[in-house]
Amino acid sequence: MSYDTSGMFMGGTQPPSSTQQQSHYPQLNSILRTEDGFKHSIQYSGGADRAIGIVLGVALVALAWNLINTFQALSKAHAPIGQYFWQVFFIVENTNGNVDPTLWCEVWLPIIAIPLLVILLVVRKATHGSTIMKLLDKYRQSGFLAELVTTGINVRVNNNMQGPACLIGPPNIPADWVTAAAQRMTAAVMSDPKSREAKAYLKAVSKAVTKNFGTGAVQAKLADPGLPDGIFITGQIHSTTNMPVRIAIPAGSDFTVLKLYQLKKGTPLA
Repeated sequence: MSYDTSGMFMGGTQPPSSTQQQSHYPQLNSILRTEDGFKHSIQYSGGADRAIGIVLGVALVALAWNLINTFQALSKAHAPIGQYFWQVFFIVENTNGNVDPTLWCEVWLPIIAIPLLVILLVVRKATHGSTIMKLLDKYRQSGFLAELVTTGINVRVNNNMQGPACLIGPPNIPADWVTAAAQRMTAAVMSDPKSREAKAYLKAVSKAVTKNFGTGAVQAKLADPGLPDGIFITGQIHSTTNMPVRIAIPAGSDFTVLKLYQLKKGTPLA
């Protein structure tokens, strides 16, 4: 497969024009270009959303451990739960009478989390809408619907995230280029998986998708210099069978990195 790279420039291809953006999934593109359609179609978690999840998770774990320890202590002492529950629940000292950092966290982290969660929820409500509108403006300017083409390569990142490596071709990249690139990458690893070359190739692919695994895409040339500019590579945590499309928005002005956003379930692909 040969690539005619005329019209390319160093760093990546030019962002697709508005006409090219509409060439795939025209109905969905029309929906996404309205404020309500975009807001109800995109899965977006901002900094406040992530902070809420972390704070809530830590508080629930601390509360669970405190409840377990409280019931165990009451059970061993054969003490009436109703009479002594709160006294034991709020114990933060160890048997020597000193404050135990672990017990203190179990007792007070869930309590501290309550006002903190209220503040974060207020921040989220105040900023979520404006952030979504900023994303919509960027999508209207240079974003597009990205169809993921799986390569047959499964990548693992930090031993806890794994999924298929996928390629993305913006609307101004011929579809057969992306298909040929996916086949090339698959063959490079699967033809002789135990070979030194295949292991080195897989390592290069994993390195290219490590930073934004599941949420971003970079130029595929970073994994395979033989590929042309303009084709992007991403690692996806889940299978792309049910929802093979992402909302892609360039992360900078040079069109070398994409931020990817999933569509909500039920969003029409047409």
